[in-house]
Amino acid sequence: MNVERHEFESSQPGTHLVILGGIHGNETCGPNALRKIISEFQSGQRRLLRGRCTIFPIANPRAYNAGTRYIEENLNRVFEVHTNPSSYERHLATEIAPWVSRADALLDIHSMQSQGDPFVFLNAPTPESQELCEALGTDWILQGWPNVYASMPELLACCTQTFADRYKIPNALVECGSHADPAADGVAYRAILGALTLYEMIKEGDAPSARDSRHLRMTDLHLRISEKDHFPKVWKNFEAFQKGEVLATRASGEEIRAERNGIMILPSPVSALGAEWFYTGHLLES
Repeated sequence: MNVERHEFESSQPGTHLVILGGIHGNETCGPNALRKIISEFQSGQRRLLRGRCTIFPIANPRAYNAGTRYIEENLNRVFEVHTNPSSYERHLATEIAPWVSRADALLDIHSMQSQGDPFVFLNAPTPESQELCEALGTDWILQGWPNVYASMPELLACCTQTFADRYKIPNALVECGSHADPAADGVAYRAILGALTLYEMIKEGDAPSARDSRHLRMTDLHLRISEKDHFPKVWKNFEAFQKGEVLATRASGEEIRAERNGIMILPSPVSALGAEWFYTGHLLES
C-alpha cells in the first residue's frame, strides 16, 4: 500500500527507533510533530548522531484524510501481519508491522477524546520499556492494559505495543492530550526528542526536563452498550472519585458506582456501541 515512510541513518552504529503517528486518523498531533522532526533532519537543522530512525508520520492515511478514527476497523486492535488481510486497516498493519518487528525500540504517538493530562502507556513493565516511558516527559505512566483485556481478547487482538512485546522490543505509547488541545503537538514533539535523546541519537539538552512521573494501574473496563448510556458529569482523564460515587448510568437506569476510591481513565461519552466506554484504576505507591 506504500504507506509514507522516512528513513534517517547515521554512520555510527546505534539503536533502530521506529516512530508511528496517525494510527488513528483523527489524532493529528503525531503527524504534525513528526512532520516537524522530518523537516529538521532533511534540512540539516538536526543531525542523527548514531543509529537509525524510521518514521511513519501517517500510519492510516485514508482515515487521516477523512478526519476519522479508522476506515473499517481500529488499526490499533489488528496490528500484526495478516496472511490474507480482510480490511483496509489489516492491509496497513501487514505493511507496517514488519518494520516494528525489526526495530530496537518503538514510539507510538496518540491523542485522546477526553480532557486531561498527557500520559504514557507502559504495556509490559520491563526495565527497558519503563526507561523509554520515563524519557518522554509526561507526569503520568499507566500500567495494567494487558491484564484488563485478558478476559476480553476479542477487543484487543493486537495493538502496537502488544506486537512489539511479542518481539521483546522496548516500547511506549504516548497520549499527548485531547484531540483538540493545541498543546498536544508540543507534547508529541518533546516526546520524540526524549526518545531520540535517550538512545543518544541527538545531542543532549533537547530532551524534556526530567519528571517524577506518577504511576497508575488500570484495573477495570466498562463497555458502552446503549446510545443512552451516559455519564453524570463531564469526567476528565485521571480525575479522582470516591467509593460509592456514581461513575455512569446505563440506559436502563442502572448506576455504575465505584466499589473503592480510584481514578477515572479515558472516559469516552461517544464511543461506539460495544466498544470501550471508560476504565477505572488507582494510583500505585511510589
